[in-house]
Amino acid sequence: MALALTPRLLSSWPRVVRRHLLGGVALLVAYYLIRFGDRVDVFLTPFLRLHWGWIGVGLVLASMDWFGGGLRLWVCTRYIYPGVRLRDMVLAGGFGAWGAYLTPFQSGSAPMSVWVMKRAGVPVAVAISSIFVTFIATVGFSRLRDPWAVWFGAGKSLAQHGLVLGITLYDLFKTSLTIFGLLGLLMLTAMIFPA
Repeated sequence: MALALTPRLLSSWPRVVRRHLLGGVALLVAYYLIRFGDRVDVFLTPFLRLHWGWIGVGLVLASMDWFGGGLRLWVCTRYIYPGVRLRDMVLAGGFGAWGAYLTPFQSGSAPMSVWVMKRAGVPVAVAISSIFVTFIATVGFSRLRDPWAVWFGAGKSLAQHGLVLGITLYDLFKTSLTIFGLLGLLMLTAMIFPA
């Protein structure tokens, strides 16, 4: 995945993607400057307290997300479009993860994955279908996993954090589980009764 970070590849990204990336960095810097004024020491202090070992762990976990997403795309796409390369799908998974990290509600994931898959020669209709199938698999897996996780106590520690307007992170966790459950039921209903 180190190849994905070369300047040549960055310059080949669409102008709108580069503009949003620069806009996100500019907003972060503007936030710190507005909140803390012109005190550079206050701006740099959080970066000096970082545990750089955990940055490495985060990068490894993020690359696993890229590889896992690419593997799912490869499995779904090669069934419809034989000859697709795993390397291209891992790159599509990486760009999809990157698009999800930078956009609200992870809305940039699918467009970035479709763009990379199209550049790899996969027709857009096949790319969209493959992404939708991986989304269904994700929702289905979370329907099997999440209720058990809550039953065994996952997320209980989140009740101590993020109390805003009487809402804790655990409440948000349970709400997202409910929303994904409703999405899963809606998709299942649409598949069983398409008319």
